Amino acid sequence: MKIIDAIKAVWNKMIGKNDIKRIWGIESGRSSEMDTAIQLYKNMRSGIPSWCVNGKIRTTRFSNVICREIANLTMFNTNVEITGNEALQKKFDAVMNKLQERQEESCASCGIMVKSTQDGVEFLDPDYFLITDTNTDGDALAAVFFSYIKKGDKYYTKAEYHRFENNEEDERVYHISSKAYKSDRKDQIGTEIPLSKVEEWKDIQPEVLINGLEYPLFVYWRNPFANAIDKESPLTVPVFAECIEELRWLDIALNMFGDETEDSRHVTYVPQTAIEYANSHSIELPRFVQGIEMGTNEDNIKEHVPTLLVTERVAGINFLLSIIGYKCGFSNGYFSFDESRGIQTATQVESDDRRTLHTIESFRTILDGKNHDGVIHRILYILYATGTANGTIPASGYQTACEFEDLVYNLEDDRARWWNYVLQNKVPAWRYFVKFEGMTESEAKSMIEETEPKEEGLFGKYGEE
Repeated sequence: MKIIDAIKAVWNKMIGKNDIKRIWGIESGRSSEMDTAIQLYKNMRSGIPSWCVNGKIRTTRFSNVICREIANLTMFNTNVEITGNEALQKKFDAVMNKLQERQEESCASCGIMVKSTQDGVEFLDPDYFLITDTNTDGDALAAVFFSYIKKGDKYYTKAEYHRFENNEEDERVYHISSKAYKSDRKDQIGTEIPLSKVEEWKDIQPEVLINGLEYPLFVYWRNPFANAIDKESPLTVPVFAECIEELRWLDIALNMFGDETEDSRHVTYVPQTAIEYANSHSIELPRFVQGIEMGTNEDNIKEHVPTLLVTERVAGINFLLSIIGYKCGFSNGYFSFDESRGIQTATQVESDDRRTLHTIESFRTILDGKNHDGVIHRILYILYATGTANGTIPASGYQTACEFEDLVYNLEDDRARWWNYVLQNKVPAWRYFVKFEGMTESEAKSMIEETEPKEEGLFGKYGEE
C-alpha cells in the first residue's frame, strides 16, 4: 500500500511566475515584494514573525485576535436564504458553516480564492493561486491554481489555468487547461506527465470548454484595504498590514511584563553556609530561601522584594492596543484592557463606535455586494453552475436574500422601549407580545381578553334576582 501525503504546506519554492510564463506564455501580477509580504503575513499567522525567530521574544499572535474579531462581527448571525431551489440551499448551508473561519483567514492574508471543485468549492491561500487578468474594477477574470501531492520521494504538481476566450465562431467560452508535473525535488516543478499518472487527478480532462457562463468558476475574496506594497498587484493586504511595527512593540511590551511577573517572586538570601548546614542536617528550607556568598559576615541576610510596574506596563500596553485597533479600523480604545470595559464582544458594540461599524460594513459589502453580486452570490453561482452540470442541483431559477445582524441592536432596550409605547397607549399590548414573546396575533389578543374585567349588570351581580 502506497503512503500518500497531501502537502498542505507549500514547497520551499513552488510553481511560480516563471513557470506559468514558460507553460502558457502568460504574465502574473505577483511581484517579488508581494511574495515577501505574503511570507511575512503567513509567518505572523503561524506564530513565527521575523522578530521572534531568535527565541528572545515570544509572540502573542494578536494579529490573529484582530482577524478573529472582524470575522466574528462580520458573520455574526448572518443568514442566507435561497428560494426556488432547495438542493442549492442545502449545498450552500454546508459552505456557510465554514464562512466565519474563512473570513478570518482572508483577513489574515492577502485575501483568499474560492474555486469550484467537482462537488463544491475550495478555499485557497495566495500560495495556491496566481491572478493573471482582472477587469477595471479589480475583479479576477483569469487565474492559475496549484495543487501539490507527495508520494514516497516524488513530488507532484497540478496547474489549472482558468480564463474566458473567444472560439472560432467568436463565442465567449470558459476554458480550463490542466497539466501535471513530477519532480524528485520539492523546490522544482520537474517534467510534465499525463494527469492519468496520478490517481487523484486521473479523471481530470486536460482541456475543458464551457459555454454559457457569465462569471468565472472562481471568485477572489478580497479585503477592503488598498495595497500600499504593490499598487499594481491584484491582491489586497491583511487588516493589520499598516501596524506590523506596532504588533512587534506589543509583543515586546507583553514579554517584558511577563518576564517581570516571573521574576517578581519574593526571595530571602542567606549565607551559603546556612544552606550547607540545612542540607547536611536534612532540613528542608522554604522555597523563597536561597543561598548566596556574601563574604565573612555570617549574619548577613538580604530580602529581595521586587516591585511590579503594573500601572506603567498596562498603560503602555493599552496605548499600543489603541494604536493597533485604530489602524485596523476599530473605534478608539476598542481593544483596550480595563476593569470597567474589557475587550468588547459582537453584542457589545455601541452605536457611537462608528469607525468599527463602518469597517465591518465594508467587509459585509464585499460578501453581499452593492448589487447583490458579492462573494456570497458568486459562491452560489459557482455551486449552481457545477451542480447543474453534474446533476446534483436542478436547473431552476432561484432568488437569494442575505441578512446580517444589526450590531447596534439591543434586545432589552428594544423591549423597554416597546413596553413604554404600550403604557403610553401608542401601540396595543398584543403587538408587544407578538414581537417579543413569540405569540401569534390571536394568542396575544385572547390572553389580553381573558385578563380584562367582565362588565356587571345595572344592579350588579344580583341584578337579576
